[in-house]
Amino acid sequence: SDTYDRTMEDIFAVQDEIAAAVVDQLKVTMLGELPTVAETNPEAYNLYLQAVYLLEINREIAMERAPEKLT
Repeated sequence: SDTYDRTMEDIFAVQDEIAAAVVDQLKVTMLGELPTVAETNPEAYNLYLQAVYLLEINREIAMERAPEKLT
């Protein structure tokens, strides 16, 4: 519990302070600790995306050729 002792001219500043304090407290109770994120290697990720792309192209080619194999 905090005390906000100001004049009526500062009422909007007090409202802002109270809102900020409430948000700070809710973050702690609702989110808990912030998750950590592992660093990634951009070059490795780029190679992974290229591999996924090539696999998809090969799948499309295989699907196009599948009817030929059935006849």
